[in-house]
Amino acid sequence: MIFCRKRRASSAFGEFLQSYLHSQQLRLASSLLVLCENYNKRKKKNRGGWVREWVLRRENYGTYNNLLNELRIEDAQQFRNFIGMLAVDLEELLSKVGTRIKKQDTHLRASISPKERMVVITLRFIATRAVQLAKYRNKLEVM
Repeated sequence: MIFCRKRRASSAFGEFLQSYLHSQQLRLASSLLVLCENYNKRKKKNRGGWVREWVLRRENYGTYNNLLNELRIEDAQQFRNFIGMLAVDLEELLSKVGTRIKKQDTHLRASISPKERMVVITLRFIATRAVQLAKYRNKLEVM
């Protein structure tokens, strides 16, 4: 060690000092090793998946797949009342904007189809429009 050479300490003291420093280094190294092992063994949080279980069942029990298909096949007028347009008009609109609203599938989950997205968008528009009209009517009645 440089410290021992400069002071020209006795050989017994120098050996003691070197062994002491060596043991300190070993303690430090072993402490760091234990800390690293504990850091690597930390329990990872159980994070939920990308998709909830009930959303996965959407294909079997969802409104889009059940109700809309039945309305489209059996009762075109009720389909129009529910969506706000005829099935033919929905298909035409989808052919025009389908590529713009399509999302890419990932290895974690399948994306929502453009047709299903279109139905959600039109339903949302109709719902918000109905609320706006109701507010407007109420204001007129109050005046």
